[in-house]
Amino acid sequence: LPLQEISDYVQHVVFEQSGTPALMLGIISGDEKAVLSCGETKLKNGQRPTLSTVWPIGSVSKVFTTDMLAKMVNSGTVKLNTPVNE
Repeated sequence: LPLQEISDYVQHVVFEQSGTPALMLGIISGDEKAVLSCGETKLKNGQRPTLSTVWPIGSVSKVFTTDMLAKMVNSGTVKLNTPVNE
């Protein structure tokens, strides 16, 4: 998909329909790269998210970590019993 179509979809479908106060997304499509910023860093403060915005991610990072680990195990990069410090 062209970068503009991806950006429009995220803006109008994902962001506007989700009710979330803000969204920031890195998009890579072929050789094109872009960062999409929507909403406000805090409700009604008028500040749009930037590349410097700090995002609280809480327990969501566990999902990313386990997904990455599963892919590494499947590719043979690590074994499930490999110590973390290796």
